[in-house]
Formats: sequence, C-alpha cells, structure tokens
Amino acid sequence: MRNKSVLWLAAVLAAFGSGANAATAPTAGHFQFTSGDVRLVQVDGTQRPASKGEAVSEGETVVTGPNSSAQLLMVDDAIVALRPNSSLNVSVYQYAAQHGKESAHVGRGVLDLIQGGFRAITGAIGHVNKKDFLIKTENATIGIRGTDHEPMYIPAAAPGEAPLGTPGTYDKVNTGGTYIQDAAGRVDVSPNQVGFASLEPGVEPVLLKSVPQFMLPTPPVREGRRDRGETAEEKSDLGWSLPGASRPVLLKDAYAPTSIVGEVMASGTTGTTGTTGTTGTTGTTGTTGTTGTMTNGALTEVSLLVAPRSPAPSIDYAAVAGDVGTTDAYNAAFVVTNKESDNFFSTSTNSALVSPASVDNYKYSGGKQLASGSATLPGTTVAVNWGIYAGGHVQDGPGAPRKVDYFQAMTGPETPQAIVASLSGTYSKVVASAMVTAGGVTGGTLNSANIAVTNGNLTGYSIALTDGASRGWAAACSSCGGAGVPLAAFKSAGVSLQGIGPTPMATGQANGMPIGSAGQGMLSSFALHDGYNAVTGSFAAQK
Repeated sequence: MRNKSVLWLAAVLAAFGSGANAATAPTAGHFQFTSGDVRLVQVDGTQRPASKGEAVSEGETVVTGPNSSAQLLMVDDAIVALRPNSSLNVSVYQYAAQHGKESAHVGRGVLDLIQGGFRAITGAIGHVNKKDFLIKTENATIGIRGTDHEPMYIPAAAPGEAPLGTPGTYDKVNTGGTYIQDAAGRVDVSPNQVGFASLEPGVEPVLLKSVPQFMLPTPPVREGRRDRGETAEEKSDLGWSLPGASRPVLLKDAYAPTSIVGEVMASGTTGTTGTTGTTGTTGTTGTTGTTGTMTNGALTEVSLLVAPRSPAPSIDYAAVAGDVGTTDAYNAAFVVTNKESDNFFSTSTNSALVSPASVDNYKYSGGKQLASGSATLPGTTVAVNWGIYAGGHVQDGPGAPRKVDYFQAMTGPETPQAIVASLSGTYSKVVASAMVTAGGVTGGTLNSANIAVTNGNLTGYSIALTDGASRGWAAACSSCGGAGVPLAAFKSAGVSLQGIGPTPMATGQANGMPIGSAGQGMLSSFALHDGYNAVTGSFAAQK
C-alpha cells in the first residue's frame, strides 16, 4: 500500500508536469514561515529547502520533515499550516482578484494531500463559491462548507511499520463545515467533529466519536492576512484579521468593552490657545478642558483613556505583554500612561492596561492577578513593574476582543524618541522577568538574554530560559543581522524567533522598547511555541 501512495504521488506530479513548469506556472502562495526541514519539490522532481517569503507555484509540492512545520499564505488569502511529516501538492490554484467578491467564481483551488495533515482557513476562492475549492487524498475528496478545518491523510503502513492511526482520510472542523466523499458515500462534518473515510473499499465515511490523539493539538496560525475590503461580518465568517490586526482572529466569545472618553467642552468665543487641563478664558462652559487645543475659542473633540472630568495624564510608559493558551502564545509592545500603569499593578482585579487607538490600540482587562512585583535598574532610578493574570480579554488592534487564558505584562518609563534614534549598546543584564506557560504555570528562569542595538536599530536578539514546568527553550532572531531592524519596528511589528523547545523545534516572536531617559534599559516580551507547548514572558535588561 505504501507503493500505491508513491505511485499516486507520481501520477499527481506527472499529470501536472506534462504541461507546466516553475517558470510558467502561476504563483499559488508564499511561505509565511518555515521551521525545521521544509522542502519544495518542483514539477520536474527537483527539490530545494523552502524559506520564508519564497513563492509556491501551481504544481509544486511542499514537504515537511519530522518536528518541522510551515505556513503558507495563498494568493486568495487562504492560510495553510502544515503539520510535521506532511506532503501537500498544489495541484490547481488560480485566483483572479479583479473579478470581485460579487462574481460567481473568482478562481479554483485543488490541493492533493499525499501524506500527513494541515490546517486550512478558507480564502476568497472558497468563500465566493465553495465548490471551487477541494482537497483530495488517495481515497477521498474533502469539500468545504465553512472556513477552518484540519484534513489529514494516513497511508497504509509498509510491512513492519506501525501507522500513526487507522489508515484513511480524516477531517476535523473547527468552524464552519466540510464533507468527506469517497466511492461508497459522503458524510457532513460540523464544528468539533471529525469525519473519517477508510481505505477499505465499500466502507462509507463516518463521524468519529472523539478527536484522535494524533490530531491534537490544532496547528496554530500566525501573522495576518492582506485586507481586501471585506466587511467585518464577512471577516468574522472567514476568521480573518480585521485591518491592523497582527494575526488571524476567530471572532468568537467577543464582549463589548466599556468605552471611556474624555469630556468635551462647549465652544468658546474668544478663548486663547490652551494646553492640557487649561481652562478657556471666556469659554461658555467655564469648566476644565481635557486633552486638545483651544483655537479661536473652539476646543477640538478628543477621546481619552481617563474618566470624564479628569485631566489626561501623559502617555509616557513603555509596556510589553503577552498571553498564552493551550498550545500557542502571543505578545506585543505598546505605550500607556504612567498613572494607568501604577493602577494596573497595584490592584488585583477590575483594572485595565490600555493604549489608546490613536497610539497603539491595545487593551487588556478583566483578569485576576496571580503575581506581581517591581524592580529598579541598578545604579539608576528607572523602575519597572510586572504582573501575571488569569483570564480576561485582549484587544490588539481594531478587531473584536478575544478571551485569554493567562496574561503577563511589564512597564517602565519610555525613552524619548530623540534618544531612541541614536541608541547603541548591548542589553544583557536581566533585572526582572515574568513568565507563564500554557496551563498557567508561573515562574521559571530567564537564563540569558542578549539584545544588541546599533544606532537605533536592533542588530541581535537571543534568549534562553527554563519555564515554570522545568522545560528548556532557546531562540534567536535570524533577521536582525546587517543593518538590523529599526527599534520602532521592533516595538510595533516585532521580530521572528527560531530555536528549540521541548519537542524540540520552536518558533515565536519578540517585541520591545527602551526605557529610561537615556535608554538605560530595554523591555522585551516574547512568545514561543513548538506545536505542543507554549510560553510567554517579559523581561527588563540593562547594558
């Protein structure tokens, strides 16, 4: 039976290779990231290592080795995240964006799953016409009725080998719906269900009673999609990121956050130019203004992050944070008010850490404090605060808030931008750290950290740690060499990390900001995951 699978792969490649080659075949997508041994097999059988940003053409096959993974962003904004030990042939992938979402067809996609599995989030092709997107295995066809699902194909084992599970075609649905069809029949698969089509002839596809262990955990998807102008409702259906979001967000379990805005003064008639909290000289209300300016007696309306009738504190604190779920973790860097930072870390409940929409558009609220602390960089007056929280919600960008299992954050006084632009040095003396793993295990040790900065650019980043569950992690930035990454981008977009974890390959992200009036310290948050475990943390380091 293994030879039959090999022959099927050969037939797939031959069928496409007779009329196309890498130079003429249309681009189907690009690698968003690769980890471990990931190869791209061309239609003529030649292969090469795959790398982030590289194009995948129609007819090519993506192969992942043991402890390896890859994520593709297709031309219609579908996401495909491959599991280890998988082979996926892009048989057909043609998309014409100019047709628009009102068209009956915008393209066609057919993926041949030769071995292993992947997670797919539907793009424009399947969204416009679900019949135009299919996944095929040796014994069955998977069609979509929804958006987020995980096909897997296990070929028959060779003599003397033990298969990963019962050979056949599987599909687990996270949101939306799919169907599996073979020569014997069809089964519809709904959310939280797994369909199965056996290799045995004449056996109809069925729904399994539970998710097979080998299909756990769900492969994470990372980074955002391009925005094609869909409505918020359509993006919720697709599981797309809303504009500005840093990663795909399935808009579930959303809550309506309390909107806090500053009080707006009525227009004055002859008021002079005022500053924050300055009373208009002849304004009609005679009350104190919030943030804004008085020009020709009129106060422009400004939204604030303080209660009405309160002066607006300055936004001058750097903040780094992260959250962790069952198998994945996320992190960010942003700025907050000094008063808000003090309030957040000094109370255990009913506090929030917020960066306004006009600045970084980040908010965490609703969690219960598990641990907190503070530290001062030796030889300075630069103080940092940190805390670890259970539950709550994070709103990262303009999308809907999402529930989180555990959250950690650290803040310190922001370095003036004029200093940041010329900052240089290596930050390797860890002063404080806060970490939490999937499952809520706090603590651990940041064994080493090295953040190199040259003329306002990040030129090196590496960390090594032992998490609260006594598991080792180590990761570094591979894109920080040469001219480096501007510190502004290190804060907003972050840098990708690659390294080792418990399983052992790990990937993730780091963000950070300098702190202190002269950039005496650096705050950084990180998120690492290996497909089965995850950890997030923040730390303060000094030159």
